[in-house]
Parts: sequence; structure tokens; C-alpha cells
Amino acid sequence: MSWLRVELRAVWRLSVTEESERKQGSCSRMSYSNLYERCQGLGGEKISRTVLVPLICEAASKPRPKVMLSSLNPEIIRGYFVTAHSEHPFAKFARAPGGSVIVVAREMNYCWKRFVEVKEMMHLFDENSQLVGTAAELESLINEFTAPQPVRSSALQSETSALWMALGVLCPEVKRQEFERVRAQGKISDDEIAERLKIPKRYVSHLFDVRYKRNLEMVLAA
Repeated sequence: MSWLRVELRAVWRLSVTEESERKQGSCSRMSYSNLYERCQGLGGEKISRTVLVPLICEAASKPRPKVMLSSLNPEIIRGYFVTAHSEHPFAKFARAPGGSVIVVAREMNYCWKRFVEVKEMMHLFDENSQLVGTAAELESLINEFTAPQPVRSSALQSETSALWMALGVLCPEVKRQEFERVRAQGKISDDEIAERLKIPKRYVSHLFDVRYKRNLEMVLAA
């Protein structure tokens, strides 16, 4: 299972980008910053993937990934990202050059599929050192989830960053602040916010967590 970019059930935290990050990685995050700014002006509560996906690909300067449904167990793995150069058999479906494939668990509902697809697309901004390409690298990444290390790997940093990056484009700041205001007044529930944004309820509270702005600012500044 060498090529899985894992979407594990875990409590996510964002690590500071390593000081040794290469220039390529900084440029990738700059591209995400541009994407984030463009998404702030999108109207409506639910941002359509028809609109969002082309913006992501343009910002990352990468071809649109092929999205494939698979019989993954979403209790273990909800989705993963495959590059054209990985060992995964689906790599042959990547649109070259620089193509990729996003594999999503078939059994999930619409909101989960939508969120996982967008979250995995955030890996288009990864540098090569952050991508999982071999069985040993995957095993190491999974071990980091179950037994965190004092210093996080680039792959794990990428996984945690991708969550906050996805939330940042799926819920523009103006909308987030409005939801935060009415939520504090008890006029809207997390279920209602999840329904309006079409994201899993599991991640609604992340939008109002004290870590949200700090984590997103760290991604944008990297």
C-alpha cells in the first residue's frame, strides 16, 4: 500500500513549516495564498467545485487531478493522493505531465466526498519531499499518526496543513465570521452550518477553534 496519502481519523494540529523548507515549497504556499485570496470573493454559502477546482489547478499550475471512487473503508482511510510517478496502479490514470489522481472512499456521503476531494487537492501545492511514494514512507507516516515523533516529518506537516487549507477555501473569512457571530448567539447550530457549507459536521467546530486563524495564518505566511 505504498502510495496512500492517508486521511485518517485523527485530531488535527498544524506544525510550523521547517526552517529548511526549500524555495519550491515557499512558492507553493505563495500559490495557495493567491488561491485563498481569490476564494474570498466567491459568493454563496456553498462554493461549487465547478468553480473551485479550476482555481486550485490554476494557482498550483498543475493539471486537474482525476478523481476516482474506491471501496476504501472510510473508518480507516477516506481518501489519498497519487502522483504520476508513484507506485500506485492508479498512477497510470494521472494526466501528464505533472498529473495526479485523487482516490475517494465510495461509501461516504456527499459532504464527506466533497471535503476529502478538496482536502486532497491541497497536495497539489506540496513539494516533492512532502509526497509519500514508497511503502516505507507510508508506514513511517502512519506510525507518526499513532506514535507522534518529537520532530514531525514533511509528509505529516503536509497532511495537517491540507486540512486547514481546505477549510480556508471552502469557507471564506466573511462567511466564517458571520457564522461565528450567529453561532455565538445560539441562532444557528453546527448541523445547520455543515449543511449550508456542505462540509462534514466534524470539521465545523474547527472553523471557530482558537487555533483556526493561527494555523491558517501560518500556512499563508509560509
